[in-house]
Amino acid sequence: MIWKKGEHYHSPNMIVQVIPSENLKLPLCHIGITCSSKVGGAVVRNKIKRQIRSIIVSLRPYFIDSLSYVIIMRKSIRLLSFANMEAELCTLLKKIQRRHVQ
Repeated sequence: MIWKKGEHYHSPNMIVQVIPSENLKLPLCHIGITCSSKVGGAVVRNKIKRQIRSIIVSLRPYFIDSLSYVIIMRKSIRLLSFANMEAELCTLLKKIQRRHVQ
């Protein structure tokens, strides 16, 4: 549903999809993280998801409560350092903020 009705924001290593929470009948911001098996084995995928969760906590002010997010990892994400992942996600979230906050 988010893929068809939501908006997509791309970077070289991840995609962030957003949709207003009221379209999903959800009261607050929800965040999903997906990492396909193309990224690597279970250990690699779980490590990347743990890192992204940690980044989400530090970037919480950039998330808009009226939106729901899905963060999709691309294969090249496994080559990034933690700091570069954080910078890339921050850039995408700032784009989303510019679009949705007036």
